[in-house]
Amino acid sequence: MSAKLKEYRPSEKEPFMNEKQREYFRDKLLAWKEDILKEARETLQHLQDENQNHPDLADRASSETDRAIELRARDRQRKLIAKIDSAIRRLYEGEYGYCEVSGDPISLARLEARPVATMTLEAQERHERNREHSGTRPQRVRRGALALVGSDLVRMVVQAFPCADHAFRKLFLRSLPLGEGQWRWRD
Repeated sequence: MSAKLKEYRPSEKEPFMNEKQREYFRDKLLAWKEDILKEARETLQHLQDENQNHPDLADRASSETDRAIELRARDRQRKLIAKIDSAIRRLYEGEYGYCEVSGDPISLARLEARPVATMTLEAQERHERNREHSGTRPQRVRRGALALVGSDLVRMVVQAFPCADHAFRKLFLRSLPLGEGQWRWRD
């Protein structure tokens, strides 16, 4: 962001999506995209540096879990970059800041909080209610992302060590994650 825009904050008192506001949001979107790309480069470097074979099965499982979580986060950020690019395109086309459903201006507070917003808060709430009632809302997994990664690890362990005794498998299964950020021993 340019030095003069760092101190600038869009105001409801000025004309909506004037040149200064467009420049502010363009710089904000470009800086956000650059931060995401920088994190992605760091993650790629980290994954390449960490590409080692762990002799201990628990260390390997933990490393694979960390890798899967990191890759999932990067995939979400890849999708976010597409939204940022779309917002930048709308800026240049003069459509940025206006609801794609109603054509009404999106509040500056909403754009400040979520610069890639394409709908007013009211239109977004209506859209989400309609998706819920029509059944098109994606089903969420109750156990959380880590538990899915954990079940993949169980399959990996069972396939890699078919002769592992029952006690080892049971111990491994008890240490699986229950949800995002939640670990505990299962009895």
